[in-house]
Amino acid sequence: MEEIKVSSAVSLFKENGHDLKGLFQLYINAVSADKYSSVSSTTSVVNEYSPYGGFLSPWELFEYSGRLKQDISNALEKFTPDAEKGEKRILKFYEDYKRLKELSEKIRPYGFWKILFRANKQLRKLLEEKEEIENMKISLVELLQVAFFKFTQVRGTKKQFVEGFNRYLED
Repeated sequence: MEEIKVSSAVSLFKENGHDLKGLFQLYINAVSADKYSSVSSTTSVVNEYSPYGGFLSPWELFEYSGRLKQDISNALEKFTPDAEKGEKRILKFYEDYKRLKELSEKIRPYGFWKILFRANKQLRKLLEEKEEIENMKISLVELLQVAFFKFTQVRGTKKQFVEGFNRYLED
């Protein structure tokens, strides 16, 4: 199952009041931000001397967008709308986000060199927990649950959601 970093989807978790097209755009941005960063990091060295300045060539971008659409299409096929699951995942996101802020506050008093070399046991624990939260992943299907929950908040139906996402994916 395809997964992305939760940190790539922060805007989908936090934004409110979007219509279906806005939710679709936030979903696409989240998936492409995570996927594009991994694709560009593996291809930028190869393309360092390309006329595109180290970025993906038009052909690579076309190929990438095809894979992106396929990943999202596969997630839509496996998706069974459940607003409750989406709501629970959003609540978990806010718990993790709150914990991340707490960890940052606890790490702040340590100096640069102590952080760099992870100088003491307590600091190591804090940094490891922070890294763990920052590297959490979410499946594309779970992310659809989040988008679906957001959509149901503005009285959308399951049918409208799935048909709309499929329609926007084809465009």
